[in-house]
Amino acid sequence: MTYLEKSSHFSYMQTGVYNTQETYGWDKQQPQHSKRIDFATPFEAPPKVITWLQSLDMDSCENWRIKVYPSDIDAKGFTIHADACLNTVLYSTGITWLAYPADQPGVASGTFNTHDVRPPPHPQADNWGVFRFPTAFSTTPKVIMAIDSFDYCHHKNLRLHLSMPSVTSTDMTWRLQSWADSTMYSSGASFFAWT
Repeated sequence: MTYLEKSSHFSYMQTGVYNTQETYGWDKQQPQHSKRIDFATPFEAPPKVITWLQSLDMDSCENWRIKVYPSDIDAKGFTIHADACLNTVLYSTGITWLAYPADQPGVASGTFNTHDVRPPPHPQADNWGVFRFPTAFSTTPKVIMAIDSFDYCHHKNLRLHLSMPSVTSTDMTWRLQSWADSTMYSSGASFFAWT
């Protein structure tokens, strides 16, 4: 799990949590869930929005596949998505979202995925890459990261570790790992950085 204390330093930010049970109930296993989220206070322009997994309830009879993401972002809100593709059985998932002004100085956000460094059909336990910030920070930023997607074989236990071995004012190194006999086809995460 990851968290960020929302102090007055982050007064420009809006956050929330959506659970698919709010609109579909746990007993309706459909592969794609979405809902329009309205901001408590509209932004002056379309903001940046990131999302990550907060909770999961999936059946072990099929492979575990999930991806959460935002779309249709405007100044008043956005659409939040939870997609479980192919034959994955998703009972419910919780999604945390974070929105901030796109022109906010001293912050950056984004996503990264094992797809960035290797083809998805080939399982690999240890994956890492470098994300370069769009604009260099004046000092080394603080960073929070959280998982927003994965694709695993259900025949073995699901093991997933997200870490950040290093961060500088210009970039950060990310790492997504599984271990033992877990089979990771892919995984991904979202991040928010600030000074």
